[in-house]
Amino acid sequence: MSISASKLFQVLKKLDNKQRTRLQTYLQSSYFNQRQDVIQLFQALLHLDKPLDDKQLFEIIYPKKSYKPTELRLVMSYLFKLVEAFCCKHTGKKSK
Repeated sequence: MSISASKLFQVLKKLDNKQRTRLQTYLQSSYFNQRQDVIQLFQALLHLDKPLDDKQLFEIIYPKKSYKPTELRLVMSYLFKLVEAFCCKHTGKKSK
């Protein structure tokens, strides 16, 4: 698993069930997120016991596409930014 996916994995695992549920609702809101692949990545990471390598993660999100590392990094970046915005909003801190 890449460093960014590992970091994302660690952040998501630190959330409690209530926070995860609220984050999922946040991600499913078309106001904050218009990408289905972001939701699929979120759900895949939540259901993992241990990190997968990037290719395996890509195959879960995009089962009918050939592996493109740049596409995976992009969707991970989108998800990380949304998680960061969610955490800032719900902790009262401002994002930099």
